[in-house]
Amino acid sequence: MEYFLSITVTTLSTAFIALLMLRPLSTRLGFVDIPNARTVHHGHVPNIGGLSVYLGMLAPVLFMNVDWQYQGLYILGVSIMVLTGALDDLKELSAKSRLLVQAAVSLLMLMLAQYPVSYLGEFPILGSFNIGGLGYVVGVFAIIGSINAFNMIDGIDGLAGSVALIALAQICLLLFIRGNTDLCLLALIVIVALIPYLILNLGLWPFERKVFMGDAGVMFVGFTIAWLLINATQSPSRYISPISAFWIISLPFMDILEVIRTRLKQGKSPFQADRQHIHHFFLNAGLPAKHALVAVLILATSTSGLGLALELIGAKEWIMVLMFIVLNAAYFQVKPHLWKLFKRWAVHTYPNDH
Repeated sequence: MEYFLSITVTTLSTAFIALLMLRPLSTRLGFVDIPNARTVHHGHVPNIGGLSVYLGMLAPVLFMNVDWQYQGLYILGVSIMVLTGALDDLKELSAKSRLLVQAAVSLLMLMLAQYPVSYLGEFPILGSFNIGGLGYVVGVFAIIGSINAFNMIDGIDGLAGSVALIALAQICLLLFIRGNTDLCLLALIVIVALIPYLILNLGLWPFERKVFMGDAGVMFVGFTIAWLLINATQSPSRYISPISAFWIISLPFMDILEVIRTRLKQGKSPFQADRQHIHHFFLNAGLPAKHALVAVLILATSTSGLGLALELIGAKEWIMVLMFIVLNAAYFQVKPHLWKLFKRWAVHTYPNDH
């Protein structure tokens, strides 16, 4: 208990101090978010939230008694990702440059850890489905997909951080139940490090000066969640089934697939900023940003919670796969009409409150 308390205090205090110190420097250094077609806020807002979360995580991890072959690789990979995100916040790197770095770092990490995403589950007739060396390619796409899913959903206050918090909490719970305390502790540290950022991001009293996560932040949470899930699903002990990894991040996963499908159908680039994400549907329907946040979090908790329940009761993996396919198909059909379920919260017709 004392060990847990010391880690919690160290993480919280480091993250808070980092926020308070970095915020006054953000404008001078250029770490500010400028409104674009995807976001709906006004004015330049410091986007150093992700850096504070990273520093909050780093402080206790550096002083923990850990296996450095295991945790050291994570710190190496996430540090490169955060640095790339920070450069993107400053210089606005091209999508091709970001993807190149993400792919190179992901492949390097998977090869050093010797954790290709090769085991895909147990299925009737097929038995244990293993794709061998192709797992490195799948792993790279999984990490890139996770990073960009959280990047694309980061459009209103508290959304990316809260969805990440939900995913990390479920990962932490499953790992705790299955006995992997090392990975569970890492997930818990990141959860604690996110709390100070969310307090400022949501403008909660008395910290009413807003900050954003920034690309450094979405690179951090996207990579961290993917790294935890890959380790949990591909280790010999297989603490979590591979399909459960998709359920845990089901809403960001479904949203990025549906948005990319829509953009390609309209002849647009998959990376072109627009207002096609799930939170934009609620905002365009007239919901205040905070109500839209609650609506999206209800959906995220419901879909991932269903997957968590299936994992805990020991549902067959092929059943979970079929249910996930059905969920995706339903989401594609229902998404344009979801706002009607929450329209009673709407108080205006134009989303100006972010």
